[in-house]
Amino acid sequence: MPEAKSRQTLNVDLGELKPLVEAAAKNQGKRPGGWVRDAVVLALQEQQALPAQVARVAANREPGAAVVHFSARLTAVESKALRAAAGAEGLSQAEYVARMAQGTLVPQRHQVVAELGVLNAGLQAIGQDLKGMAARAADPAVQKLLQSTARLVRAQMRQVAQSLGEVSATRRRGGGG
Repeated sequence: MPEAKSRQTLNVDLGELKPLVEAAAKNQGKRPGGWVRDAVVLALQEQQALPAQVARVAANREPGAAVVHFSARLTAVESKALRAAAGAEGLSQAEYVARMAQGTLVPQRHQVVAELGVLNAGLQAIGQDLKGMAARAADPAVQKLLQSTARLVRAQMRQVAQSLGEVSATRRRGGGG
C-alpha cells in the first residue's frame, strides 16, 4: 500500500479579510485555500529574494537607542484612520504612534497652524481698533480702559504667536511632508 501523503495545515483567522480573500480567489477561479497557499508562496519567495535587512535608525530616534518591536490588531477602519492621520502629519505609521505615545504630536498640525494664524490676525485687528478708539476717546477713564484692554489683546497676540511658532517649528520641512 502506498504511504498516505500527510497534510500540513495552518489555521489562520482572517477576520474581516475572509470575504475579500474569497472574492479574490473566485476572481482567479481558485478555491480560497489554494489562493491563500499561492499568496503565501509568493510572499515567501519575495522574502527570500530580499537581502538581509540592515538595521536602520528612524529619523525620530536617537542612534543606539534600544528598539522594541510593537504590533497591534486593528480593524480595517482603524487601520485606514491610522494611515490617513499619519499621512496628514507627513509621518510613517510607526512614527505617528511613537509621537502620540510620547505626547509630542499635535494632531492635525496644519489645521492648528492655520487656525492660530487666523486667530492672530483677528487679535491684531482688534488691537488696532482699540488703539484707535483710545486715541479718539474724550473721557480719560474710557481711554485708560481701552488702553488696558489693548494691552491684554497684545499679550494674547504674543501668546498666540509663540504657540504658532512652537507648533509650526515641529512641522516636517523635508520632502516627506
